[in-house]
Amino acid sequence: MAFNPFIAFRRHQKTIFATMAIVCMGLFVVSSGVGGGDLLQQFGDWAGRRTGGVETVATLGGKKIDVIALRETQFNRQLANAYINMASGIGMGKIQGQILSQREKADPAMQQPLRRFMNLYVQMQMQPDQLTPEVVLGTYAAILQDLQMARRAIEAGSAPDKADQLRNVSDFFLLIDRQRVLFQKQMLRDRDGYFGGDLNKTEDTLDFLVWKQQADKLGVIMTDEDVGIAVQNEMLYQKPTADEVRAMDARLRQQFREYTVDRLNHALRDEFRVRTAKAALLGESTMVRTAPPMSATPDELANWYKDVRTTVRVGLIEVPVQNFVAKVTDTPTDADLKALYDKHKADEFDPRVERPGFKEPRKVKVDWFLAPQDAEVYTAAAKRDDVYQALRQFGSAAITGDGTPAFALGAAMLAHKAVVEAPLDELYREYLQMLPSWTSPIAFGPRSGIHDSSVSRPENFAILLGSSIASGATGGGPFAGLLAMEGRMVVRECRDRARIGTTAILAGALDPAPLAIDAILSELIPQPPTEANLRNLLLERHRTALATRIMNADLQSLAAELTKRSKDSDKNNLEAYINEFIHARKFSRGNSSLADRFAIVNDPGLADPRKSFNRMFTNTGNPVDPTGATFADYVVDGRFPGQPLRAKPELFRVQFIPGESSAYVLWRSEDREPRAVSFDEAKPRVVEAWKFDKARGLAKADAERIAAEVKGKNDVELRDFAGKVSPGGLIELPALAVWNSRINFAGGAPGYEPAQIPQDKVRYPGGMVTPIVDLRKQPVGATTVVHDYPRTNYFAAALMSKDEPTPEAFRMVYKASMQPGQMRDGLFDIFYGERQEAYRRDVLKQLREEARLVVLKNDDKTSATE
Repeated sequence: MAFNPFIAFRRHQKTIFATMAIVCMGLFVVSSGVGGGDLLQQFGDWAGRRTGGVETVATLGGKKIDVIALRETQFNRQLANAYINMASGIGMGKIQGQILSQREKADPAMQQPLRRFMNLYVQMQMQPDQLTPEVVLGTYAAILQDLQMARRAIEAGSAPDKADQLRNVSDFFLLIDRQRVLFQKQMLRDRDGYFGGDLNKTEDTLDFLVWKQQADKLGVIMTDEDVGIAVQNEMLYQKPTADEVRAMDARLRQQFREYTVDRLNHALRDEFRVRTAKAALLGESTMVRTAPPMSATPDELANWYKDVRTTVRVGLIEVPVQNFVAKVTDTPTDADLKALYDKHKADEFDPRVERPGFKEPRKVKVDWFLAPQDAEVYTAAAKRDDVYQALRQFGSAAITGDGTPAFALGAAMLAHKAVVEAPLDELYREYLQMLPSWTSPIAFGPRSGIHDSSVSRPENFAILLGSSIASGATGGGPFAGLLAMEGRMVVRECRDRARIGTTAILAGALDPAPLAIDAILSELIPQPPTEANLRNLLLERHRTALATRIMNADLQSLAAELTKRSKDSDKNNLEAYINEFIHARKFSRGNSSLADRFAIVNDPGLADPRKSFNRMFTNTGNPVDPTGATFADYVVDGRFPGQPLRAKPELFRVQFIPGESSAYVLWRSEDREPRAVSFDEAKPRVVEAWKFDKARGLAKADAERIAAEVKGKNDVELRDFAGKVSPGGLIELPALAVWNSRINFAGGAPGYEPAQIPQDKVRYPGGMVTPIVDLRKQPVGATTVVHDYPRTNYFAAALMSKDEPTPEAFRMVYKASMQPGQMRDGLFDIFYGERQEAYRRDVLKQLREEARLVVLKNDDKTSATE
């Protein structure tokens, strides 16, 4: 009989199975304490290393770097960064706790920076959305300046605890400087690790290996003692307690399965060695980038200034792609449509991007009602509350069980003027504080700019009427009458002040002088209206403010009740409660249709709330939210601009849009999740998307034709041509430069911001601003073709004019760049930042070439040599 292996297996099967069980148990025990997967996987990895089975990512100096080596480096970097982040946080927390606990004992020179710090801390905790980056960074700079002055004051003093106070100043300085750095990283949305670089990117990991090789060439060696000193520096020289060390160790063991103390020390040693190498070549010696060793001549700065501050005025002729869809003659095959559908069936429709989307997006329905503060329910309550406020000051015995005032006691209390008139007295005092001060040399009045005694004169109105008539007859300006009246009022004001001042001085010669001065001034200085004269006005203002407070309390109670009732799964109960609330107060209401975030902003049912929302953010004459994206974030996601979307908002969660004398109350009554659709259901939209993509080529060709025709035309010819070929006519952009100045309303030097195309001109401009601003390098009349970000429109852009800055303008900015504090112009900081970044790129490129780094596979989809 032929050989059969199963005969031997049946003969020895018990022994074989017992042996296999022992081997499996051993593998299970061994693999439980080994990182990187089970032991069989590691055997495969080791075998792969020997046989070349593991994928090679790059070569460095001729040596292969495979996926396993890359992941080990990334793991070590993540471990070191996690540890140093915890250690740095402990150091900052210790200093902050010490400073706040010793605030009362601090030197008087420290009180100003402490107050600034506490105010900023409270604002960042309670009102983070109201703080701009400029305010935060400006406050940090002011605190650092205050601390330098405090150090000099303490050094010049002779306090017994002088050494301790100076130590507190130094610690406080380190804390604020570190917080400033962290805020800058957060502001820039810098996702780099503590030591720099993205810890998960292949390119950044390979660059780290290049820097390690450079550290070896430079002979950078760090002992365990050196690493400890470096860690202490990152902890701002604060020593952790034993409990804090154990807590960090436990956290690392929980987060990193392969963590050991030796591996951590090895990872930290590599990070600090790389940092030292960077410091030697780039000037980077801390957790952030500092200035490399470089400078610039005034001539270089002048040329750069001329380039980035040359402003261009450009006109756009719009060529919509939609106009060419009907001209697409090609017919797609079913295979073409199916391929396009499969590629984008999981993408939601988004008009801001170029690619199509065939998944039905999330849709919501928003309901609202308008609560005016002058609603009868609130004004009536405000009038009754006059009685309540008087009675509540004498205890709850004056109020009956149903909340109404006890009539007899109420009548008695209303006769008590001191109680009833208290709110009016407070309003009258506020009025007096707002009146112009005749004793102040700079007070021409905070209201009209002129005192009432200089305004309420018949001669002023006669001048207004006469000047207006004369201006109309002679072709003068429309404001001639008002300017003439204002001039007359200013003259009269100056005369009154001179008369009062001269009389007071001459009265000093009389005996008794003080009495004479008081008597004369009391006759000359106009007296404000008495409280009795203003009683009706003050009472109306009091009741209006009271009605507003009652309305706010009522709406807040509604929000709290809906939050409590929202746990009820029955939507009809919530609707019934809201309907009853609105009906009882006779409010007007409305709602949107069920729509996605892009359609809901133009829903007619939300037109009035959107107008009120825009007024809430209006501070200039420019459109606030032309695309409605900010409004959509608020009504769909329940968040204000700049706030992250933490979680999907609940149904019936109340939101408010305050107005001048009313409030819109909104809530989401329906919220439908995104829905995948079949190919047959989506086919009409797939055909439309396929044709739209083909129409882009036709629109681009037409835009190029228009650009060639309008090249060299002047402004008048350009506008006439645009009016014939484009229904919207010529789109004239505001003056644009690479860096545009921004007025600093707080005073001091202007700020600068990159060129931006207003969204009321182009809905989604994207990157088209760069080629438009680049027209500054060409003569007036030059043209180019650009497109918006989703490629729904092409534009023929023509350079209408350009304005180059003068040498005198450069001289002023150059001089202001040397000023201290807020008067310093920071434009050239941008220049140095760009030069520093270019310097870093060039150095790293050279190091890659010297290290012979060759990238074979990059998971980041970017070239390591770019």
